[in-house]
Amino acid sequence: MNKYEKIIGMYFKEVLPLAQCRYNMYYTEDIYYRIPQLVYRLSNDIENQEIYNIIKKCIESFEGNLKWTEFKSPYNKKVFNHSIAPLSLYNMQKENFIVNKFLSEKEYFGEERYQLLCEKAIEDIPALYKHIKNYLPKKLK
Repeated sequence: MNKYEKIIGMYFKEVLPLAQCRYNMYYTEDIYYRIPQLVYRLSNDIENQEIYNIIKKCIESFEGNLKWTEFKSPYNKKVFNHSIAPLSLYNMQKENFIVNKFLSEKEYFGEERYQLLCEKAIEDIPALYKHIKNYLPKKLK
């Protein structure tokens, strides 16, 4: 597999006012370490709410192997990180939070589905990057 693990994070660094970003969406050394996602936060969270909305619309308009979304982590208390991830990962985190149960991704999805989600998400990343790169400049003017 090609090394696209940082491509979206590095693009965000170029075009967005980032306060924080975990650039690696996955690890090429172990693609099954976790389901790929980009975790980030914009500087001046409240003032940049419209940018989050634009990013969410962009991500949710992408058509790939998986459905993707942008969401605010339910686990933070003071500063909220946002994630770009497959919709199934968001649903897992939301369900775990609501029922106050903290299953790992592998426990929640089962080994076979978990590995498939990792693989399909990694396959989507180059096209997702192109989609973001085409979409964001038009909307962030």
